[in-house]
Amino acid sequence: MELNKIKSLPSSIVVFLLSLITIILSQPDDSWLHVSVVVFWLIANNANFGIAFSSFSLKQTVLVREVYILQFIELCFTAITNIFLFAYLYRVFGINTSCGDITHGLLDSIYFSIVTWTTLGYGDFSPTEVLRIPAAIEALLGYTYMAILIGLLLTIFNRKPDAA
Repeated sequence: MELNKIKSLPSSIVVFLLSLITIILSQPDDSWLHVSVVVFWLIANNANFGIAFSSFSLKQTVLVREVYILQFIELCFTAITNIFLFAYLYRVFGINTSCGDITHGLLDSIYFSIVTWTTLGYGDFSPTEVLRIPAAIEALLGYTYMAILIGLLLTIFNRKPDAA
């Protein structure tokens, strides 16, 4: 059985790198243009993963282990990109600290995005009024992606390596 390669994996890496460059080079200001850029990248990133994920499931009834591994890698890049895109929003609009100040720090934004994605909720940072809905969406995406990630890991470990 010949293995079809994931064509979207290189595009996931490109979206990841572009979002990383965007968040590092961005300067905090109160522009809604940033929101439209992030929404575009989020839709493109998640649609890219969904198309790649469903295309393999539809093409073959029994997928080989390597395909599941490629889907796992795709999922990881998509999840990390989502975390960085939400961190970009948090950096632009700021997040509340436990002291009541608003911070626009890069590392604080990435940290808050990871904590929100994994739904840990330490409480040292919280979203501002304008970011409550995006933070809730990020938490829901985190739940969904973690469930798919765990499912893929179990599938990978439960399948025997395919014969060449």
